[in-house]
Amino acid sequence: MQVFKFGGASIRNASAIRNMLSIIKTYGDKPLVVVVSAMGKTTRYLEQYIEAIVNKEDAKPIYNQIKTYHDQILAELFSKGNKIFEESESILITINKTSWDAKNYGKYYDSIVSVGELLASAIILAYLTEEEVATCKVDATTIIKCSGNFSRPRSIGPALRQK
Repeated sequence: MQVFKFGGASIRNASAIRNMLSIIKTYGDKPLVVVVSAMGKTTRYLEQYIEAIVNKEDAKPIYNQIKTYHDQILAELFSKGNKIFEESESILITINKTSWDAKNYGKYYDSIVSVGELLASAIILAYLTEEEVATCKVDATTIIKCSGNFSRPRSIGPALRQK
């Protein structure tokens, strides 16, 4: 089995995602695991969003920037009516629905920043499926256990393998 990790720059736009597909197809005869980061500078924008919320500033322009960026990628990769548009919207809405809790900054931060990877993985999965690449989604939350130690990750070693 081979593992391919595509960082934000390598999936930053529709052209880069098409290039990712050509790389995956090159190794298509072997079992692959594809791991993706948030697209482009999404994590940085999500951090700016968090900062605005924490400082009681207007975060809507940052949210709109994140949404517009991903909508442009979707428009270039998919025809209108594809279910990924609705799924993407649903994922993005969680940013606004997550309540700021001053007592638990780490949990809030982790909840918001993870949206970038959730969105990227949904878009990549939809694109690979549309391009008839055999795929199987593995939800990381089913194989990674959270210690509750937000924003300070650590390996939990054997406990992970016991799942």
